[in-house]
Amino acid sequence: MTTHRYMHLALVIGDAGFHQAAWRQPDSGVERLSELSLFQQLAQRAERACIDSLFVADVLGSDRTNHASWPTNQLEPLTLLSALAAVTRQIGLIATLSTTYTPAYTLARQVLSLDHLSGGRAGVNVVTSRGGQQLYGLEQLPPHEQRYQRAAESLEVARQLWDGWAPDAILGDREHGRYADPSRIHETAFRGEQVSVHGALPAPRSPQGRPLVVQAGTSEAGRDLAARHADIVFTMQSDAERAADFYRDLKQRAVAQGRRAQDLRVLQGVTPFAAASARQAEALQHALAELTDHRQALQRLSSLLNGIDLTGQALDRPLPAALVQQARQAPPSTAASEMLALIDRQASLGEVAQRLVASRGHWTPVGSHDDIADQLQARFDAGHTDGYVILPAELGASLDGLLDQVIPRLQQRQVLRGQYRGNTLREHLDLPLPAWQPPFQGKQS
Repeated sequence: MTTHRYMHLALVIGDAGFHQAAWRQPDSGVERLSELSLFQQLAQRAERACIDSLFVADVLGSDRTNHASWPTNQLEPLTLLSALAAVTRQIGLIATLSTTYTPAYTLARQVLSLDHLSGGRAGVNVVTSRGGQQLYGLEQLPPHEQRYQRAAESLEVARQLWDGWAPDAILGDREHGRYADPSRIHETAFRGEQVSVHGALPAPRSPQGRPLVVQAGTSEAGRDLAARHADIVFTMQSDAERAADFYRDLKQRAVAQGRRAQDLRVLQGVTPFAAASARQAEALQHALAELTDHRQALQRLSSLLNGIDLTGQALDRPLPAALVQQARQAPPSTAASEMLALIDRQASLGEVAQRLVASRGHWTPVGSHDDIADQLQARFDAGHTDGYVILPAELGASLDGLLDQVIPRLQQRQVLRGQYRGNTLREHLDLPLPAWQPPFQGKQS
């Protein structure tokens, strides 16, 4: 553990960029979205920049309407990251999995396998999903509370399974033919309201103790889940004051769970536009805005805001109060909450739709390389975040500006590490090796 506080970074990969229109640029690489070579090059560039981890987001299910204007989610996260583990040496690998559809034992085994294959670099971003149920034989999505209860039970089961093998379980005694000591391999016996598992994994404990757990929900249930189980919280907070409030709240909840505040990393999502000058950065942003399919943008916004009818609404005016009230009738997602906050500040309909397709509500600083470095450092130094999940708008100029100019500036200031100081994801994040806890024997509810 280092005493110096370093900013932590994760880079989201998996598509042609976070902006809905990024793929339309001539050099977007959209033709290669199903090719390993594209992501291999991105991973190796990120590793040269000493970014802590790669992060693959995922949405289960395929919406044909979205594909009309936006290629996304083509490759399954664990498969992609397993391939990238073979062509990288140190960068962390975080995959998104849904506890609503993935059995707890399967989740625990798959993530632990990636962790071993990568030498202790794996993490899992746990989501509860907002759709896709019919792909898994369900007519209806389970209620919100039930999905979060299942997530909490799945994570507890995963922790127990990951600790099933004691650190000294493997004997490796060739002479006497004893590979492992069965008394040091403990079965999990868990029976909850949503999850029941009895048994053990066939693989030993992780090189980093346990794979890291990431959680991204901002609801009360999501925050409680993160405070109890997460090593990293990925948050969407475009406003600095709201980001600071969220940061303090998560740290306090972690302490209330008996944890140390510094053992939970809160990383804020950011989609930066960085160039040699502020004018050039604004031109990058404007070029993507010009390529945006506004009809599709309004459809996405309508879907996000409880299906409100935006037909005939003026793009240069705020939404009428009646439509805003209708949008608030359904429990909002994190992205919807960010859009509603923008609406409350009297942003025009066109501005809100453009923000959705550009960053989906994440913070979007625009400026010179020095400007962006200053802004990222300011929120970090102010204690609003432990670092950032970088969601590049596109894979060309704006990502180049970040990797080749902004990150070196932060490293020169000693805000970011200039080299890895270990081989595991926990070491990159300055998180302690978790103490081994044998699985609880008995029923839990």
